[in-house]
Amino acid sequence: MHQSSCSYITLVQRPHCIIQWCSDCQTFQIIYNNVVLCFPPKEFESFKETVAECYMHHLEWVDNRDRRQIFFNTPVRDMHFLFSTNEVGELLGLLQDAELEFMTIDQPGEAHRHSDV
Repeated sequence: MHQSSCSYITLVQRPHCIIQWCSDCQTFQIIYNNVVLCFPPKEFESFKETVAECYMHHLEWVDNRDRRQIFFNTPVRDMHFLFSTNEVGELLGLLQDAELEFMTIDQPGEAHRHSDV
């Protein structure tokens, strides 16, 4: 994870999700339920595109959008994340909202700054 000296700017916060930007590490931190992901900007964009493609693909054929049947592979052998179509859609919306909020940030230290996470 990151150093304790990180300066987080909260981009999106919901009861089970927070997406932050660390101006020190130049990294997005996504905490969604019990999953924590950290990405530099290019990888954040790539992840958002992957989530969008996955969501659109599963909207076309899934019959129960609440059933967890979408596997996201990880670099760790035999470790996968499992999501429902609705969860993937919600995550996509949060990623898009965070991206829009990120575009409004002029300098580190503006509103929404948190260093306690």
